[in-house]
Amino acid sequence: MAYFEYRTNASYVQGEGALLELKKYAFHLGSRFLIATACGPVKDQVIAKVKKSFDEPMVNNVNKKNLRAYMSMLLAQKYDAIEKETGKKAEYTIVDIDGQQVTEENIESLTGLARKFNADCIIGIGGGKALDMVRGVYHRLGRPIKVVLCPTIVATNAPASTITVLYNNENKTVGAWFMPYHPELVLVDTEQTIQAPPITLAAAMGDMIGTAYEGIQTIKDKNTENEIVTPAWALSQCVFDTFYKYGAKAMLSAKTHVQSNAYDSVLNLIAHTSGPLSIAVNVHYPHLVDDVIIQFPQCTTKLHGLLVGAGVVPYLMWANADEEEINQYIDFATEVGIPITFKELELTEDDIKNDLMKNCEIAAHGPNAGLTTLRDTLTGKTLYDSMIMAEAYINDYRAKKA
Repeated sequence: MAYFEYRTNASYVQGEGALLELKKYAFHLGSRFLIATACGPVKDQVIAKVKKSFDEPMVNNVNKKNLRAYMSMLLAQKYDAIEKETGKKAEYTIVDIDGQQVTEENIESLTGLARKFNADCIIGIGGGKALDMVRGVYHRLGRPIKVVLCPTIVATNAPASTITVLYNNENKTVGAWFMPYHPELVLVDTEQTIQAPPITLAAAMGDMIGTAYEGIQTIKDKNTENEIVTPAWALSQCVFDTFYKYGAKAMLSAKTHVQSNAYDSVLNLIAHTSGPLSIAVNVHYPHLVDDVIIQFPQCTTKLHGLLVGAGVVPYLMWANADEEEINQYIDFATEVGIPITFKELELTEDDIKNDLMKNCEIAAHGPNAGLTTLRDTLTGKTLYDSMIMAEAYINDYRAKKA
């Protein structure tokens, strides 16, 4: 019989202007809120919304478009009454951490601010690094502090993650910390995410498809197909169904900065639905290809999800997938802008000749490889062969299609 853990965020909110209701959604989590922001060009918009949310009565900011607007209004009225009757309003302070790398030193500094403010809830607003920093503070303080994440850019499935990826001052990955459980609340204001560079959405889809394949392959490697309950398996399939149906339209929304149901559907899958995939997901082939590519100097600053997405065709080659499945992903990646050839990744012939095999050997014996079901069988040549084969297949397929 199945034995598994189904983990996701306790609450998830997504919609236009959702940050205006931040206080109402976080009110039950604490009374002293440390809000860490790293929002770049939308900083002023975000801070204005946060201040309006906390400084005005909560009933003023209830979004009538919310499918649960009636219940939401009742809750806002109740919370406002509590503050009025007790005379104690929720306290908050905002600290800007934009530009800070996710190092132990910076996390310790933010933790110190949380201690000094006596925060019982910490809220991270911004991109992936802001979310990692806040999860890192939880690692330092632990419960009873609560965690709220408000991504303004969705470039990976990090909002649904419990992981803080640690770096050193040279921007090299040095480890990871894990929250034992998911954050209490993830709130996504689509008025902010729609302003993000479109390539971030492409990266997030690449990360999610790679992650979905890793879960499916891990299940196969462990021979546990009969132990995975139907809803969990359906979530894996939902990734492909949603992205292949709505991904291109979602990218048009991102490029024109115009909302659409396609954009909302894709964003929801990335920011929330990926969390429960932890029932089966383990690091596997696409992330190992990422470990190969990121060693090239010109790739160190490329978005993580783009490199994971670039690892999907090599994975499909290694897994001996059907041509129809491979072709479908190639067409999708081409349409949404995920780089899948050496040229698109800015790798030269000299890079491939001189460094690819060396990088493959490093990745095959690196820390991520040790976490996979391949740890006893993977070789650098395996990775190398699949990447060379993928390059040949993609170029041949595109030439025939032209």
